[in-house]
Amino acid sequence: MPRIVLLLGLLGATLSLTACSRGGSSGSGSDDDDDSAPADDDDAADDDDAADDDDAVTVETDCDDGLDDDSDGDIDCADSDCEGDDACVEGICDDGLDDDGDGDIDCADSDCEAFAPCTWPTAVAHNAHFAFEVDSAWSWAVDDCNSEFNSAISSPGFNECTTCDRDFSGTVTPVQTACQDLVGEPLPSSVTYGIIFDSPNNPGCWSVFAPDGDGIYGDSAGDACDNGNGTYVLVRTDPVDVPDFGDVGDLTTTLSFTPN
Repeated sequence: MPRIVLLLGLLGATLSLTACSRGGSSGSGSDDDDDSAPADDDDAADDDDAADDDDAVTVETDCDDGLDDDSDGDIDCADSDCEGDDACVEGICDDGLDDDGDGDIDCADSDCEAFAPCTWPTAVAHNAHFAFEVDSAWSWAVDDCNSEFNSAISSPGFNECTTCDRDFSGTVTPVQTACQDLVGEPLPSSVTYGIIFDSPNNPGCWSVFAPDGDGIYGDSAGDACDNGNGTYVLVRTDPVDVPDFGDVGDLTTTLSFTPN
């Protein structure tokens, strides 16, 4: 009998300790993660920082609201969080506007690198060479001759050739004038061309147009294709007809365009 009483006494003491232990864990009633901060907001995922409200914004949530949503010092598109966002891409590359507000307009914006007009040159180094070869029947009266000029041509920013991608014009520097001296006519003082940068007949080549005396752009003078060195070259040969005499020879024209 004494052993049973002793056993019951030990059991009662154990139950009492257990009850006290359970009661102690709920004594404060406000902190569920057992830390020493009674002001904790009881979020199990909280890092127990009293200044942490568990709702802090950590990314730029709206990339065109003019606000620094995540308080990192960068607003909208200036924040790396907004990279690739529709609001941070130059949507139209030829409207004269800074669509994405990054300070770069149209072709000056890296977003427009793949936009075709942004790959077109605005200035070109140009050479024109003319070689006349007389027909043997007229060799007694006319000599072979060569004329040549160089020109730095550039785009004026508008197109007179409305069907062309871009116009170019510039003054002429003579190199050879033998053919002009032969016929008594000087080289032109300036040249103008209209260019389509992807020929419909020869993809990758330039279709070249020259205006007539009335400033009208008619058929293409031909296609200038890359010679492998980044220079686009057009070569054509045409008969030279003289009134009352007919065909007196052939004129070979070589036009070269090197984008600057």
